[in-house]
Amino acid sequence: MIKTINLSEDKKITLVGTAHVSKKSAEEVKETILREQPDVVGVELDRNRLHGLLDKSKKEITFKDALKNKDVIFNIIVYFLSKYQKRIGKKFKTTPGEEMLMAVRSAKEVNAKVLLLDRNINITLKKLFKNIGFFGIFKMFFVSLFKSKKNNVDINKLLEDVEKGTLNEESIEEIMKFLSKNYKIIKKILIDERDEYMAYNIQKTDFSNMVVVVGAGHLNGIIENIDNNNINIKQLLTVYKLSKK
Repeated sequence: MIKTINLSEDKKITLVGTAHVSKKSAEEVKETILREQPDVVGVELDRNRLHGLLDKSKKEITFKDALKNKDVIFNIIVYFLSKYQKRIGKKFKTTPGEEMLMAVRSAKEVNAKVLLLDRNINITLKKLFKNIGFFGIFKMFFVSLFKSKKNNVDINKLLEDVEKGTLNEESIEEIMKFLSKNYKIIKKILIDERDEYMAYNIQKTDFSNMVVVVGAGHLNGIIENIDNNNINIKQLLTVYKLSKK
């Protein structure tokens, strides 16, 4: 999914919405960057996640390692999320985050600056843990969200749609509605706050032609916030209990 925003006559943003474990998404990212020849490429990564993708020698955390760490519960969450991503990646014969790495490599090909748009993953996960706890996170990722026939939300099918080129905006909107109805706080932390954070980073960047590579679920939120001058960046970076209203 690709959307273009013309902020002015000499300022354009091309947003590429991807699936994080999709070869087709990675190919689309490269094609877009080579075609657009941007001066800045923004990616849905923070510094830690970028280093994790680039450092192939980095040892994968084991469950035993997670239990030894000071933040045991937090690291167990990270461990299981990593395992889930790898399982999906194996099914679709790709590496999680491949499209982000493709964006970074393609940016170098066209001599574009790489902009890390996303909030630190540790802040996001700690906010989730603070608000819904370990079992809430487990339920979200392994029971209700990723395989919910009752709510017609099936991430595996969505990934297949990406590979077939049939993923559409209605499918993404369906997920957003499902999250808003069943997981309001989770959507706020995982989607809405990060949309604001990434939009804020785009606002603060000097560019004439930018390509932004993010998960498809972030496209509309970033577009809605691109002109938002009231983003509270301090609040977005603070771990606290959110109101359930």
